[in-house]
Amino acid sequence: MLKIDHPQIYIYSYQLSQKSQTEVNSIWTWANSIWQHFSPEKELIFSQANLGYPLTRAKKFSHSNKIDGSFKFCRLDDSEGILARIGSPETDENKDINIAALKDFNVNNLMLADSYEDWLGQTIFITYKLQTYQPPTKKYLRQVADECLKNLFPEASVRLPFYRDTELLGSPIFEYSSLKSQLQVFVYLVDDEIEEKLGQILLPLFELFYCRHKITTAFLDSRKNYDLLKKLYGLS
Repeated sequence: MLKIDHPQIYIYSYQLSQKSQTEVNSIWTWANSIWQHFSPEKELIFSQANLGYPLTRAKKFSHSNKIDGSFKFCRLDDSEGILARIGSPETDENKDINIAALKDFNVNNLMLADSYEDWLGQTIFITYKLQTYQPPTKKYLRQVADECLKNLFPEASVRLPFYRDTELLGSPIFEYSSLKSQLQVFVYLVDDEIEEKLGQILLPLFELFYCRHKITTAFLDSRKNYDLLKKLYGLS
């Protein structure tokens, strides 16, 4: 069984601004479902009132000695964004853990928001560390990335296909994505130095993924309009 250290799941989720703060089946329904599952503060309910710019201070939760996390919120032009983190606390007992432990981070697919009319999409950014005495091969890291995806999303129907790999800050990163599902997943090997650098560019990353999903949604909408116009012209 493959093992990793301190896995962290960062979930970037976006929607166009809603007219109602209590509208069901929205980004807020999604955020509150995660909070209700992991946090002992069951009475807390998130809404548009939590929005700000730049990203707000983290609202943290501690589920157990194996899982903790946080939420941050941001208003972006005509849209709303939430950055959720579900991860493993950086303690000795959370070193060298089985990748299968990721299943506990996504009970009943809580991480995945439902697609709806004002939905823009999600980027899920998985980071982990390794105890290694020599640089791991890319083949091994791809195997780790595949296993991370399989255990985080046990249901094959929601699992994304591999798209490409590259490097970020000198470390391999693997992307799994599907344009139609408006979902994008990265699996990234980090160390303490890279983790610190990522923390310094938190807002730019949040805005970068937002722009990606806005462009993707615009493209998908254009295809729908194209098909509709094609049918209308065919009837005339």
